[in-house]
Parts: sequence; structure tokens; C-alpha cells
Amino acid sequence: MKPALPKRLESKVRTALAKVRSVRDSIVHGEIKLSEEQAVVDDFDSDPVAFAAKNYPRHDVESYPVQTHISRKRESVEYQRKRKPERWIELEEAEANLARIEAEVLAEVASMRPSAGRLPYPSPLPPFETQRQAKISEHHAFRVQEKADHALYLAQVERESQEEEAELQRQSDLEDERYREERRIQLASMTEDERQALFAQERRVIELLQSGKVTVHDIIAHLNKKNSEKDG
Repeated sequence: MKPALPKRLESKVRTALAKVRSVRDSIVHGEIKLSEEQAVVDDFDSDPVAFAAKNYPRHDVESYPVQTHISRKRESVEYQRKRKPERWIELEEAEANLARIEAEVLAEVASMRPSAGRLPYPSPLPPFETQRQAKISEHHAFRVQEKADHALYLAQVERESQEEEAELQRQSDLEDERYREERRIQLASMTEDERQALFAQERRVIELLQSGKVTVHDIIAHLNKKNSEKDG
């Protein structure tokens, strides 16, 4: 059983342990990152057109968003591959530093007289594989939650879209009802000859639109001109 330590020495050991833990985490994070980024690159390389259609529905495979996205993924893959051996060297250095610090601390505390206020010796790190699996499980849980949050977001967007569509339909129905009432009043105020003349004029407009001889814009411009002349 390792001895309790003065606060100064306990802090030195704890800091060295934290460095090892941090480098271990960076190794696992790099492995996860490399795996995920490589999967995206492989997905693109297997069928670029399908990849673009799935991830960027409004852009073709040669578009800037698609090409920029996959280029960054390739750069990330290369970076993670380059950093992988460097991180293992960093871990060796951190572990060697921890061993040196612990040896120095134990030697120093052995030469000290017993004193009050000492702290328990810091707990050792778990085996690297145990820490690795814990980190992978943590990342997996994060991805699951991320997908769940995204699904909730999409559901919210869909719900708001449906509510907006329903409101637009309600307003459209009110406009239609208002138009039908105005039309009814207009026709009721006309003589039979005036009604037939109006119907004939409306049929003529429809025929012209269908034939392509005039457009909706032409009709709007004509009505605006008539209204302007009337106001003048």
C-alpha cells in the first residue's frame, strides 16, 4: 500500500497521472475520428453520385459543398493517420514521466518524518483497454443522443411546417369564401344580359391564357391600366 502524501507531492503525482489519462484519451479519440472520417470517404468513393444525393439533395457531386466536404474528410483522415504514431510516442513519454515522478515522490516521502495533513496516494489509472472501452461507450452514447436530438429537431420542423401549411390553407379557404360571396352579390346585382356578357368575357380570357396568346402578367397589366385610367 502506497503512503499518504503531503499536498505538494500528491499534486505532482496526480498531475502526472492526468497527463497519461489525457494522452490515452487523445489516442482513442483519434482512432474513433479516423474510423468515422474514413467511413465517410469510403461511402463517397463507392458511389459519389449516391453520396451527394443522400447528403446534399440540392447539389450534384461536383458542386462546391460536396467537394469541400469530402476534401476536408480526406484531410482529416490523413491528419489522424499522421498523428497516430506520434500519440503513441507521447504516451510512452507520459508513462515514463509518471514512473519517474512516482519514484522521486516515494523516495522523498520515505525520508520525511510523519506529519499531519497528508492526502491519500492518488488512485492508479485503470488498464488502458478498460479506459479505451469506457471512452468508446461514452462516444457511442453521445452519437445515439445526437441522432435522437436530430430526430426531435426534424419532428419539430415538420410539425411547424404542417401548422404553417394548415394556417395558409385556412386563410386560403377564407379568401375563397369571401370571393364566392362577393361573386354572388355581383351577379345578383346584374341583369341576365350583363351576366351572360361577363361569362363570355371570362371564357374568352381563359381561352387566351390556354392558347398562350396572353399571360397572367398581361392581364394584370391591363387591369392596372384600366384602374389607373379610371382613377385619373
